[in-house]
Amino acid sequence: MRVKRFVGATMQEAMARLKSEMGADAVILHTRKVQNRRFFGLISREMIEITGAVEEPTFAAKETTLSKLNPSTLQLKPTQTRLSASTIAPPSQPAVGSSFTLIPSSPAPNPMKESDPLKETMAAEMVEIKGMVGEILERLNQPAEDLPSDIHRIHQLLIKNDVELRLADQICSKIMPLDTRQNNQQAIALIQAILGQPKPIVLPPPGNGSHVVMMIGPTGVGKTTTIAKLAATFSIVQKRKVGLITADTYRIAAVEQLRTFGEIIGVPVEVVFSPPTLRTAIERNWDKDLILIDTAGRSHKHERQMEELRAFVEAAQPSSLCLVLSMTTKGKDLDQILNSYNHLNFERIIFTKMDETTQYGTMLQVIQQTGNPLSYVTTGQNVPDDIEIADPAKLARLIFGEMQ
Repeated sequence: MRVKRFVGATMQEAMARLKSEMGADAVILHTRKVQNRRFFGLISREMIEITGAVEEPTFAAKETTLSKLNPSTLQLKPTQTRLSASTIAPPSQPAVGSSFTLIPSSPAPNPMKESDPLKETMAAEMVEIKGMVGEILERLNQPAEDLPSDIHRIHQLLIKNDVELRLADQICSKIMPLDTRQNNQQAIALIQAILGQPKPIVLPPPGNGSHVVMMIGPTGVGKTTTIAKLAATFSIVQKRKVGLITADTYRIAAVEQLRTFGEIIGVPVEVVFSPPTLRTAIERNWDKDLILIDTAGRSHKHERQMEELRAFVEAAQPSSLCLVLSMTTKGKDLDQILNSYNHLNFERIIFTKMDETTQYGTMLQVIQQTGNPLSYVTTGQNVPDDIEIADPAKLARLIFGEMQ
């Protein structure tokens, strides 16, 4: 097998070089991005490197092919080629050392056309490799390497700040190259447009019934603390009647935490253990302007827990269902969480723990994937201070990295 590396400014250019030198049967073993340094290493440019391989026929393979020919169909003709008599022995074996060539009187069978499990396996692998290459080409379709240097800088900055590659490509493709300051402003404006307008909790006028807000989300994201902050904001600051209900009976500490908050701000707290008792508790608090419901953190990997949560949501029939997520959660984990919670039809998103990270790009991924707006962000543990309505302009600058 012959293995060689080929480098090009784009994936297409690198593949063209591979096919040109190694032929259409070449197999791609590996692809990666490399830095091509020029002018004594002072200037570098990102390139695509492909490692390709092609199977070369060995002597043993040739001998096997010859052995499959029918000796009776062969004719001998003098030539300059010298073969060992042990290679093939026709009926009238020539003397050792005589020169001849093999001329089949009829087309020889092609071993490549015969059924061979190894060849079938290789063919299946080729199909898989072509699919992978197609995916790579699709992801590299936006020519980041060919962008003007300042736009390329913005692209790299977005990736560094945890913006998904697809979104970084989309943003940079819409920037009109101007001076550096204006390019930055364009990028921030595009990020702000993706964030959209926030959707905080808005209560109807007093005496128009209760607004029921339910918090759902994975374990450890800070749902209970977020509810306490909202309860304090609406009760103390806005002077509205608030009721608290918790269905988080998995953690005794969560119940005690919410009860303590309730006592401090003068808000009643009820504990429920099942969907029917949740419905009853909501009806008892119908004189409140706002009813906030806390739920147990549910693992997106645990199907039974998710079904239990669905039963509580159906019993509550909330006016607003908020998914609470942590800014410290990885992008791939967020994908799985969103896939598990989507069937609950939440319509608002709250991001917590903004103070525990310096990379905010996953926010864009969540908004694009769900199509739902941000409601609030939390920036610490202090109640009720460390919560604020999501500000798209401020968040766009954070995501871009201007405020770090």
